[in-house]
Amino acid sequence: MTGKSPASSLERTPKVMAFLAAVAAACSGDDGASLSSGNAGLAMLSEGLAAAGLGGQAELAEQLLDQAGHRLGEEPMSASLYSGFTGVAWAHNRRQRIEGRPPLPDDDCEAVDGVLADALSQASWRGHFDLINGLAGIAVYLLDRVACDVPRAALADVVRHLERAAVSDDCGLTWITPPRHLPAHFRALGPDGVADLGLAHGVPAPLAILAEIAAAGIERDRCLALLHGGMSWLLAHRLTDGFLSAFPSVVVPGEASKTYPARLAWCYGDAGVALALARVSALSGDASWSAAARETALRAAGRPLADAGVVDHSLCHGSASLYLAFDRLHRHFGDPELRAAATRWLGVLTSDLESEPPLHQYRMIGESGRVDSRGLLEGPAGAALAILDALGLAPAGWARWMMLDDIPGSGGVGHA
Repeated sequence: MTGKSPASSLERTPKVMAFLAAVAAACSGDDGASLSSGNAGLAMLSEGLAAAGLGGQAELAEQLLDQAGHRLGEEPMSASLYSGFTGVAWAHNRRQRIEGRPPLPDDDCEAVDGVLADALSQASWRGHFDLINGLAGIAVYLLDRVACDVPRAALADVVRHLERAAVSDDCGLTWITPPRHLPAHFRALGPDGVADLGLAHGVPAPLAILAEIAAAGIERDRCLALLHGGMSWLLAHRLTDGFLSAFPSVVVPGEASKTYPARLAWCYGDAGVALALARVSALSGDASWSAAARETALRAAGRPLADAGVVDHSLCHGSASLYLAFDRLHRHFGDPELRAAATRWLGVLTSDLESEPPLHQYRMIGESGRVDSRGLLEGPAGAALAILDALGLAPAGWARWMMLDDIPGSGGVGHA
């Protein structure tokens, strides 16, 4: 279990426990296999609920993870960390690690290692480079298994594909998301593609991953060359203090004069960017990058609630992940403003615990209204895990898939 955050004054009150019990009742069924919306993710929720004293949850966690694993051979799935087989394997590998079983070449994840290695060994990569569906997310899984030869070789191929996909300009280098991977509103801005600056789908995640791969001693020189070019480009696109956000949501090639400020969220905006910058600077030891990360985090922390654009409590773009982001940033940098931001967003997260109908406010608001999901990324399960995190009861390592685990070099109580 995680240690309780210094920024959290949350206690196991009857109101909190009633909410957790309601989530437990709503999330006990079979929701498919995936990490972000299905059983692989719900298994981690059940681990935390068991730590909170809810009966039957430890057994349910085992059952849900087993069900997710069985689905791998029964239905077609992509290589996505969030919605595909890579995420299911990540959940199994995390469970092995907390049970004291290190990654081994012949363990339960060996077949997935081989499938990913084969796909990455090809000359070209047609998939995304992002965290949710692409190379950065796959690398999160591979880095957790870096002690094995096959994942190490596959990580070298991740670097090769990121190198091939990088586009250089006067500011440095970046990665352009092609139209086929863009939602309609971004495709309208850049019909030929855009540079996405969100942690979920854009440039920050590959930069953080390259720093981790370099720290693991894999293709270090190539990683550092990409890092320096990518960080130069990203920092060159910071917005002035007159804008709501420090970084835009996207940059359209050839339209540098147009700016698209971002809301405050994990998926897009300064909280996610600050997490990536902090990880890169901590692993590289670059003081100027650390200063940029801290400045971005503090600017995000000072953004008024009314201007943040936060409309729900989801992990994707709601108050749950903002509490977690500022908690991790506070633990890394230590600024009281970051602690205050974590406390403030935890207050927002817990403000609707007794809302009616139950759990309705804890489903993500999408383009067509509330999303019908019980899962981690978009549903009440994610909000419940964030609350368990604040109580110090979340499972060890649970937030790694969102890059919401501890930033390297952070002090204080061990966290997810």
